[in-house]
Amino acid sequence: MALQLYVKLQTPTIELQVKAKDASGNKDSLIVGFKRYELKETEVKFKQLQDILEETQTNNSLNSEELNTFVKDELVYIKAAKVESYDDETKVSKDIVISDTRTAKKIETLWDTPEECLDVLLNYYLASAPYRVSLISAMQKALLNNDYESAELKN
Repeated sequence: MALQLYVKLQTPTIELQVKAKDASGNKDSLIVGFKRYELKETEVKFKQLQDILEETQTNNSLNSEELNTFVKDELVYIKAAKVESYDDETKVSKDIVISDTRTAKKIETLWDTPEECLDVLLNYYLASAPYRVSLISAMQKALLNNDYESAELKN
């Protein structure tokens, strides 16, 4: 691997808090790390995302496998993930907190490796309407390196 230089604020990943809220007002949040790119590659990635989002909108589809794949390719890790497991046999539920998917411990029947942990969690978060929208919005912020909501509030 060759030596890489990064200017300050241009690290290989960007960490963002993702907040989700459902229709009843329940809130939750987690922290995600997205890949970061230099400007030329960022333009290509953002164009790919725009094309996927336009296609999803044209097809009136809330769940696009192409969009799921794109998010999974761009998201590097999840921190502070809170999930609940439920055992059908014992009827016992248990809260699980994954502090960082990169160091996640094996959980029998759910995942064996940190990579599998990230994949399993992403499948669930992308299947959750409140989190899906928030993850896609955060990914756009990461690609553009801009928070449009904050900019809109100033106007």
